[in-house]
Amino acid sequence: MSLFIYIKRIQRLDDLIRRKSTGPPAELAERLGVSERWLYHVLNELRQDLGCPIRYDRRRKSYTYADRGKVIFGFRSEEELKDPKKIRGGCRFGIRVLQSLKAGRAEGPFAGAPHNPYGSIS
Repeated sequence: MSLFIYIKRIQRLDDLIRRKSTGPPAELAERLGVSERWLYHVLNELRQDLGCPIRYDRRRKSYTYADRGKVIFGFRSEEELKDPKKIRGGCRFGIRVLQSLKAGRAEGPFAGAPHNPYGSIS
């Protein structure tokens, strides 16, 4: 599986969390086409490594963000980087994870997981 597909899954997860419509973990994993174990690994990485304020709302039966925000991927021009007011969003996906995927190392949600759908990215 390519890095592009992984990013698309994270973006889909972020969208569902922002809309407060993830459903319970088993249902969310099925919607994303991943195992529950993979889902828990990614949620923990987003929380711990990237500081995303993700929580589970039992009343709504959905993951939600405690604060408004958005996971952002993409290119930023040098002008945008010089002026942080031009960059919008919430938590950012860790460059360390992207680099580890590129290098074929299993880190973050991939470390020790019995099912790694991503393989090595060249």
